[in-house]
Amino acid sequence: MNSKPIRVTALRYQRAYGFTVDALHTLCCATGGMKDRLQQIDQEFFSISTNELPEVEELRSKFTKLHELVTSKEARYPHEGRIFSTLDQLHHTKLKSIAQQIWEIHVEFLAFMQKNDMQPC
Repeated sequence: MNSKPIRVTALRYQRAYGFTVDALHTLCCATGGMKDRLQQIDQEFFSISTNELPEVEELRSKFTKLHELVTSKEARYPHEGRIFSTLDQLHHTKLKSIAQQIWEIHVEFLAFMQKNDMQPC
């Protein structure tokens, strides 16, 4: 595995980054179809506040769009949860789009976490 050390200034985003990595891992390794795997992602990932993300506009914008998409439907039953209900009602092409957005968020977040703090003299 080709991994770089995490920057000290990036440590404050470690919680949100951890949820991002876990979400991607669930998408790749959980059993079931796309809908099942998305519904198995820890709900904390979808509930991350943009304030918990690095101040990178593109990353924050993508996460906001993802959050809007996964909460776009109301819960149909008591105690169902808005995210679970939305994922259950979306067409498979939208579910694929959500998975793609999670991947893109992970790629940008990883790049931020591994970015070199050192400035040339």
